[in-house]
Amino acid sequence: MARGVALFLLESAVGAPNYFHYLKTGDEANYDSVAAVADGVSVFKWNGTEAGVADMQADVCAHNVIEWEAGSPTVYPATDVWNAYDAVYFVAQGNVSISVQGETKTLRTGDTLWVQAGVAHSGFTPVDNRQGVVLDALKTPFEPKSVVEAGPPVTNSSQSYRFYMASEELTPPDVTKIHGPNEHYEWYGSNSDPDVLHVWWKPSALMPCHSHHEGALYVPAWGAMCFEGESERSGSCLSAGEARWTKPDYEYSNEAAGAAGSEIVVMNIHTGPAMCRAVV
Repeated sequence: MARGVALFLLESAVGAPNYFHYLKTGDEANYDSVAAVADGVSVFKWNGTEAGVADMQADVCAHNVIEWEAGSPTVYPATDVWNAYDAVYFVAQGNVSISVQGETKTLRTGDTLWVQAGVAHSGFTPVDNRQGVVLDALKTPFEPKSVVEAGPPVTNSSQSYRFYMASEELTPPDVTKIHGPNEHYEWYGSNSDPDVLHVWWKPSALMPCHSHHEGALYVPAWGAMCFEGESERSGSCLSAGEARWTKPDYEYSNEAAGAAGSEIVVMNIHTGPAMCRAVV
């Protein structure tokens, strides 16, 4: 039994944990499966719990990482596909192009795409792949279904996908000159599309004790995000392809950027952070 699965079964018996780290590398790696799915392409999967997949406020959600070796030009998936769950893709490293309902974009590091369940999209094509590409598929199982084998269900939604193009819409700050621990921008969801909070962190910056009413999923691009004491890894730091889930209203004072700063997105946040109550 994989370590991640064992943890999820244990927690399901005693209630959701306060947090969970999705670790991809080193002795602490805890993914449930990894498979070579195409030439130069691997997929890592963390299954989450049934409750967490249905609603990440309830328990640990799923996490998936699609990883291309440096130089790989492989389109993956090879055909147009659709998903049974809403899909959120985040480019943690490199560049990929994708087409959704006739619109084609090149997603770069820090960009995000939401596609509603049942809506077909093309495979991902690496662009200028010099150092490898890391693409996170967030929150729900990554089980793409080929439109060749089974056509996607019809969607009646007026908004069935959304590009959150940080590379086109936002200007990255000089992280050494950020006032306070970080600088951020939030895209608010209007229908089924989720909120996406994009954050740049000052080197080694520490966030004061706080919680998030909706819980949170921290997903790094470049740099590292650290939550000291939450895993066996030194510093409990996360890098591209990894993530950290926390349950609603859990208070923590150990959220910090790595020595070089970082760029991340945070999912599931709609209200601002609630600062911890003073202990008398």
